[in-house]
Amino acid sequence: MKQLFSLCLALLMLSSVASAENMKSITEVKSNTPDRWTKTYETQWRNVDIDVGIDIPNVEAFPIIRVKYADPVPENMYGSFQVKENGRNDFDQGMFRGEKGSFVGSLKDWKNVRARETIVFTEKPLADYPDNTGVELSEIMKPFTGEIPEITAENLSLTAQEAYGKAISELESVLGTRVDSLRLTGFQVVSCYYKYHETENGLEWKEPQNKTGYYLFELAQVYEGIDYHSGDHFKSSVQYDGPNFERGSVSLITDGNGYTLVVSGLYDLIDKPYPDVPLVSFDKIIEELEGDIMSGNIRRIDKVKLCYYGYHDPNDNSVVWLLPTWIVESVYCEKPDEEVAENTYNKMGELINVTQKRAYVINAQTGEMLDRNSKSKERRNVPGIITWETTVQ
Repeated sequence: MKQLFSLCLALLMLSSVASAENMKSITEVKSNTPDRWTKTYETQWRNVDIDVGIDIPNVEAFPIIRVKYADPVPENMYGSFQVKENGRNDFDQGMFRGEKGSFVGSLKDWKNVRARETIVFTEKPLADYPDNTGVELSEIMKPFTGEIPEITAENLSLTAQEAYGKAISELESVLGTRVDSLRLTGFQVVSCYYKYHETENGLEWKEPQNKTGYYLFELAQVYEGIDYHSGDHFKSSVQYDGPNFERGSVSLITDGNGYTLVVSGLYDLIDKPYPDVPLVSFDKIIEELEGDIMSGNIRRIDKVKLCYYGYHDPNDNSVVWLLPTWIVESVYCEKPDEEVAENTYNKMGELINVTQKRAYVINAQTGEMLDRNSKSKERRNVPGIITWETTVQ
């Protein structure tokens, strides 16, 4: 407790002194921010059209919280799952993988075998993923809005909605009350697996290798009704050996009878040092991004979201601080006169050239960007925190 008090005191001393008139509550930010950011920027190279929805959590307060990695699943919670993995990875995250029954996993010969069709319902931006790429095997990408539509996998009588209800019951047997902190973020509807043969004219499909298709459900932890964004996009930036604090996630594959369950990096709440903190207005976030738009680097913005982002506690490696952060996903080019490379696919429907992306991480209390070019492990240390008490009236 003494260490926590010392850390909190240090953070307050490091806090930026902010003007009260520039700081807003989460409810004020939400009421004063439009649903979409729409504007055309005239740069010396081209016009850049910004038209993107702004995702703000529907909450009354934005607390700063501390979490720690959850313990591995205890043996008495295995239920009827056959455990394939249970322990901690190199980053001390709890990992669990178990199976119950079998369906796709029963295939013996995987050579030239794959699903004929996969429909992916995702929250990710769809700008780079057209519904029809012109190849037979491409994944069909559809927006996921939180509701499971009426859809059924090949040769199954169980709809996706019914399969998800059964899946949650299976999760509760393994995760207990932690299921309450999970949110469905997307799912896939996968066909049977078929043998195929490549020809000059494309793929020639042969006999199915299993009897039915299946569903893949993806869930992630939320905290205080607020989503958490992983730090995994930093893997594509300059060499960085510090922690990434990937969000807790659960994947569950099922045909309604057999299950494969993967649980990765769940967190447990420690406490809420600050029940609510002030935020800068969204106008400040726009100002921070407009420099890279006008310099010819940002060509498109696909996602804007206010959420939690994890920071390292320098006094306790087991503690992660979750702070309010804007995540902005963009199409980005290093050179202003460079043309954007569009996604392209081969005849197998595999993505072979990916549009260059960049995710911006912006402190929602200061409007300042996290330096993605820094190699310092300390760049993910918890920054100074602004409280309502430290603002200048």
